[in-house]
Amino acid sequence: PGTDNVFTRQGVLIEWQDTKPTNSTFEGTARELLRVEFNNRFHPIGDLLFNPLATGPAHPDWRRLYVAVGEGGAGEMNNAILHATPQRLDVLQGKILRIVPDAPAGGPLRYTIPADNPFLDAVAGAGIRPEIYAYGFRNPHRLTFDPPTGLLLETDVGFHTWEEVNIIRRGANYGYADREGTAVLDVATGIASGPLPADDAPKGYTYPVIQYAHSPALGVGDAICGGFVYRGTKLPQLQGKFIFGDITTGELFYADLAAMIAADDGNPSTRASYHSIDIELTNPRSTGVACAAL
Repeated sequence: PGTDNVFTRQGVLIEWQDTKPTNSTFEGTARELLRVEFNNRFHPIGDLLFNPLATGPAHPDWRRLYVAVGEGGAGEMNNAILHATPQRLDVLQGKILRIVPDAPAGGPLRYTIPADNPFLDAVAGAGIRPEIYAYGFRNPHRLTFDPPTGLLLETDVGFHTWEEVNIIRRGANYGYADREGTAVLDVATGIASGPLPADDAPKGYTYPVIQYAHSPALGVGDAICGGFVYRGTKLPQLQGKFIFGDITTGELFYADLAAMIAADDGNPSTRASYHSIDIELTNPRSTGVACAAL
């Protein structure tokens, strides 16, 4: 969207096939699948993942690649054309995409669209991109599947006010850049503190199941990073907890997945609580027994 400028960048998704993966050098081929242009040098293509439950052709996610695409900073710009980027369905920025990355036989396409993508059968001529699986994101930095529940979870880095954890639903709109967290975003100030309007429900936004204030001064952080649901056995206290953190402060948090699922009820005011994780370790260079808390 918009015009090229000195900050314009392109995100490129490339498939590499190494014919001798045991070598220390690459021997094989590379194939470009996708190229997305951004209005700025931040919020590019983020996480890539396949559904770990899709172990064979009978699963609907078999060979479906999920691609987290940031909005390139467009949503936070006080510009009528660029600000709407995450909400537009005719562009790929600010979206989670779902594609089949296999090269189609006998044609120029680099990937195909899954037949069950939510916007594949959209109104003809509307210019809607059928790659889109969900939309309305700023910087969907990380994605994770939880195999026992089949849920896809996303952490979205906020602008000036809120950091988000979202449960991703097919075709859902997560509100940015009209909303950040559960508040109206004022693009002139970059602050999301305005109450939701009376006519908010018909807009159909899906709100986060966890959010925390974008404020290192409050001891939380300003750039969420996640995460995964712990399903191990060595730390039983964390069993069934979603583990995530903050990039710039190094803080670690957990939340109960059951509470997150309960918060996914369509009510913006329902959110799961989260708690800090403190790590203690013995300094291997010390002869004492003192531990350091991180």
